[in-house]
Amino acid sequence: MRILCLGDVVGSPGRELLTKRLMAYRHERRIDFVVANVENATDGSGVSLASYKALRAAGVDVCTTGDHVFKRADVLKIFEREPERLLRPHNYPKEAAGRGVTTVVSDKGVPVSVMNLQGRVF
Repeated sequence: MRILCLGDVVGSPGRELLTKRLMAYRHERRIDFVVANVENATDGSGVSLASYKALRAAGVDVCTTGDHVFKRADVLKIFEREPERLLRPHNYPKEAAGRGVTTVVSDKGVPVSVMNLQGRVF
C-alpha cells in the first residue's frame, strides 16, 4: 500500500498543480491513497466547496484541515455531505462540526484510517 501525504495546498497555484499533475503522479508512482491538507486551498485561507470538489476530482482521497477550517461557511456543507472525506482537527471540542478521524476504503479495497490532530503553541 502506497500512501502520499501532502502538506498545505495553498490557493489556486496549489489546486492547479494537483489538478494538472496528481492523477499522472499517482499512476507513475503507483500511489494507492492520497491525503492532503487543504485548510488554505481557497485564496490562501480556508476551503470552499468548489475548491474541495476540485481537489477530490484531482485525486485527493481525504482532506485534512487546521486552524482555518471554519474560515468559510460552506465548509459546513462539506461536513454534511462527505463527513468521511474532510477532517477538522480531532482535538477540537466535540461540539465542533465535522470529525477528526475517518476510515475510508481505498480503490484496492484496503481500509485506510486517517486522524487529523492540530498542535498547540502558547
